[in-house]
Amino acid sequence: MVNPLTRLQPTRMMGLSSGMDTEFIIQQTMRMHQMRIDSQFRSRKNLLWRQEIQTSVRDQISSFRNTFLTNMGATGMLNRNMYSAVSATATGKNAGAVSVRAIGGATLGTIRIEEIASLARGAHMTSKDRVSGNGQGFSMSAKLDSLKFADDREINWGPQKATVGGVTVTQAAVNSATWSNATSSTFKIGDTDAEVKIKILSGGEFEVTIDDGTNTFTGTLSFVDGQAKIDDVSPGGEALADALSEQLTQQDGVIRNNNSALEFTRTASIKGTDDEDVEVVQHGNSATVNNITNGDFRIDGTRLSYYRESQINIAENDIIIRSDMTITSMLNHINSQLSGTDLKMNYDNRTDRFSIESSSITAPAFEAGGQALEAFGFVKGTGETTYTSTAGTQAEMTVVINGIRDTIRSDTNTFNIGGAMITVNNTMVSEGSEPVEPITVSVVRDVTDAVDRIKSFISAYNSIIQRIESLTRERKSPHEVSYGPLTDEEKASMTDRQIEEWEAIAKKGLLRNDQGLQNLARNLRNELFEQVKAVGMTPQQIGLSTGRFDSGLGGQIVLDEDKLRAALEDDPEKVADIFAGTDENRGLLWRMNDLMGDFVTRSQPRTLRNLEDSIRRASEQMNKMQERMYAEEDRLYKMFAAMETALSRMQSQGDWFNSMLGGLQQK
Repeated sequence: MVNPLTRLQPTRMMGLSSGMDTEFIIQQTMRMHQMRIDSQFRSRKNLLWRQEIQTSVRDQISSFRNTFLTNMGATGMLNRNMYSAVSATATGKNAGAVSVRAIGGATLGTIRIEEIASLARGAHMTSKDRVSGNGQGFSMSAKLDSLKFADDREINWGPQKATVGGVTVTQAAVNSATWSNATSSTFKIGDTDAEVKIKILSGGEFEVTIDDGTNTFTGTLSFVDGQAKIDDVSPGGEALADALSEQLTQQDGVIRNNNSALEFTRTASIKGTDDEDVEVVQHGNSATVNNITNGDFRIDGTRLSYYRESQINIAENDIIIRSDMTITSMLNHINSQLSGTDLKMNYDNRTDRFSIESSSITAPAFEAGGQALEAFGFVKGTGETTYTSTAGTQAEMTVVINGIRDTIRSDTNTFNIGGAMITVNNTMVSEGSEPVEPITVSVVRDVTDAVDRIKSFISAYNSIIQRIESLTRERKSPHEVSYGPLTDEEKASMTDRQIEEWEAIAKKGLLRNDQGLQNLARNLRNELFEQVKAVGMTPQQIGLSTGRFDSGLGGQIVLDEDKLRAALEDDPEKVADIFAGTDENRGLLWRMNDLMGDFVTRSQPRTLRNLEDSIRRASEQMNKMQERMYAEEDRLYKMFAAMETALSRMQSQGDWFNSMLGGLQQK
């Protein structure tokens, strides 16, 4: 007979759990949430790309307007003078004597220049011949005291002097001063705290003072075969003196302390040129009998740099020049002293001549003096004690215009003859009985510049239209439809080149059929067919038309260059009317500017605001979706944790129950 209690014998419930892969289940659940978030991310990214493209188009149009739809700058198409450009050329054997150019509205025709009697020039004086000794000219950075003048001319400089801190001393005063005995700076003996000072004595000997902090010892220093020897040492200082003699050597008058040269100084009170006393310190490391060689002299730590002076006078202005000046610094100094006059001094190293010249041709002649001017090649008149300038002259030119011969004068070297700007560079006069060969200045209409600028305008305009048409017509092919914005997770497995190529396809068609861009392109195209009321003509009549839509050119401008050139040569004012128009009748460019301006300031901002709102809403929705996903993830983790906890509790209870049943069977 079977004991009925055996039915209650438990199976062993080792490690009781759900057996489910809870982590996988949660990940899969979150994956579904992430897919919805990724979808929202791609929608938002498309909006951002559309915003980026729209902004780029706006910026391109704004740049186009600022460059071409203006009357400012070299590219401004609203400047009417641009369409009636003229050019001037000079021909003939002597054409180099003039430079010519034509300004807007210049009278067409020819001007014959028969003579250039004089150039406009203020009162002036110039070196007679080349002033450099080798005739090759001076470097502008050369110092005056290094210049070798022609004919062995020299500048008579004054005595050597130096100026420091407003105090000037002469070299002679420094050389003749009464100097203190030279003394070295203090240094230590080996690793001890003992300090040493050396003073120069007569007879090639030196006095040594050693201070160990408690006592002061003295001795006499001399050198035998370059090695130091110290005699007559004060009692108690012998050991320090021996140690010092080991580290001192002398070679070529330089005393060295463990291979470091000692510096000696001596001082003197010098009387400056303004009768002020100043202390001068001489520094050097080669010590001889009561002197320092190879040294320098300093005032308040600043080394004396000697120079010499010479005085010149220009138009009653006394000017001091210094030997340490370069040619450039001398000229700057002289001209700063002449700033209250209309005079200026120059040096031209091509012609190798100095000059002093007035900027005003009406200014009177002036005088100059000073021995340095002789070295600079200026020449005095016979019996004169000063240098006198040549009086100023007007430019004078004899021309023939429309058969009429006339002599004209100018206060400058540029003549304006009916818009032809003629600058005379050299005189041109007959020599003896031989007549001078005349110069012919021709002023003709020049349409090349206008054509080139119009072509640049058209190229930039077509670039905008081509881009608009591409953006509004492009679409993805069937195999490209699946291309969309990439998530960070997807990018992680791709190269930068792959990402770039993928996103280029993903952006295709984002602005397809965009109403604002289509309207702008269509309205701009229509303007090319509209008549300009001021002249009763359309742009097509001067060579500007548009391509057929089936040709792929659409609203782009197609230029007939021959037709445009003919229109500019025939009547540039009419072409200017068609492009720029007048205040009352605005031309093609003003109408284009209005359309583009309305797009940039009204239509585009509305589009961008709408995109911004959509991006903001998409961002908010994506944030909410992420919050819900994180909350769901947290809930699942807690739920599965609670389930595992309950199963664990059940196992504990089962173990207790089995233990109770086992006890009953034993009884």
